[in-house]
Amino acid sequence: TLSLCGVLQVTGGAAASSEPAAFLGRRLAAACDASAVSFAGPPGDAVPSPGCAALAAQASPPWCASHAADGMRSIEVEEPDFGQNLTRRYFIQFPRGPACDGASAARPAPLLLFYHGQGGSAASEPFRPWMARTSPTCAEANGYISVYPQGLNDHLRSLKQANGLPTHNKAADLGTGWNVGSGGDEATCWTESDGDLVPPTEYSCYRSCVRLGRCGRCNWSTCHDDVAFTKALLSELTMQYCIDMTRIYLAGQSNGGMFAHHVSQQLPRAFAAVSPLYGLPLLGYLMAGTDELLRSAAELRDTAFLQFHGRQDRIIPLRGGMAPTAGWTWYYEPLSAAEL
Repeated sequence: TLSLCGVLQVTGGAAASSEPAAFLGRRLAAACDASAVSFAGPPGDAVPSPGCAALAAQASPPWCASHAADGMRSIEVEEPDFGQNLTRRYFIQFPRGPACDGASAARPAPLLLFYHGQGGSAASEPFRPWMARTSPTCAEANGYISVYPQGLNDHLRSLKQANGLPTHNKAADLGTGWNVGSGGDEATCWTESDGDLVPPTEYSCYRSCVRLGRCGRCNWSTCHDDVAFTKALLSELTMQYCIDMTRIYLAGQSNGGMFAHHVSQQLPRAFAAVSPLYGLPLLGYLMAGTDELLRSAAELRDTAFLQFHGRQDRIIPLRGGMAPTAGWTWYYEPLSAAEL
């Protein structure tokens, strides 16, 4: 079982939606030392990625901080629905310390993918206070590479109508985010039957969704293929660096946590462990929007899951259902249902 820093069980809960990051930072910081953390992975030998062969003759691996610089990188991703490739970006952070310096092509490095929340930035995510206190310590102890993908924002600021529906775009640019397959689905947010219990959802149809005909009053993110981005990113990283294919880990916070649920269903054999942080699937999307839950669940049996969530979260409620925050009235699956 893996959080950002090895095995950790949380029995408490954050006081409000603004608290989980700081709370988790304190708990993870307390757990992250070389003796308490293990990225040993599943039983058995490491499975070297294709990138290991090219590095076998090198005395010291170039994924160590002394040989490579942290920073933003770009990758071209095929988008058949749009008839073109799209340039996507990610921030890569290399480990430091003895675990890194002792690595070699015979000891492939673990890899962590971490997805930011709604409106977030890959370039700033590693330097948020709670991440800056924990992730480098864990990486130093275990010699793993951290990668922070960048979500897209193709919001239509001036468009008032899309496919005959008001977009609310002027009032609700919801920023960067991750496509969890719900574009155009009007069963995931406030409806007229909810009456005056809560204000209508501040939805927003993005350019990519307009182009694909997937606009609706529950839209809130891009419709670009973020699963394809993840697949392309894994392919590039495992070709370029010497990665242990049995120790690829996935985590994300808020909307990034929602996407962690989604992409783990779509790529069920890709990750040794998945750790969503205060992120739950939208109602009806526990199956990643497909009928493949049983197949994915069977293939995910060897994947560890560890979910963190604040008990008083008012943005993505722990028990699912409608969020009680004005303007953010989407419906979510309960945490108990997300436990495979």
